[in-house]
Amino acid sequence: MARKKKAEMTPVELIDQALKGRTWEEAEVAGIEVLARCMALHLYARKEGDEYFSNLMESICKRADEWAHNEGLYVLAFASAGYKRQQEEERKQL
Repeated sequence: MARKKKAEMTPVELIDQALKGRTWEEAEVAGIEVLARCMALHLYARKEGDEYFSNLMESICKRADEWAHNEGLYVLAFASAGYKRQQEEERKQL
């Protein structure tokens, strides 16, 4: 199957491609930067800060729940197992 050109990709596909091989922490930094720019636009240029923030938080929570129960199910399961193992190893070192 031929690889999609960036112009043919959805915004989510572009994000997935950009974050491939990155850590969760790096993904979070990128996400904060994107959301900060959007917040600045809505707060300072469009003067819709409170309403935008409320709608944004609702959208994020809905999408997080949807992702967690569909395509992110196995990702979160492995992340949870890895985190628990890391915590146990850290406790053993104390």
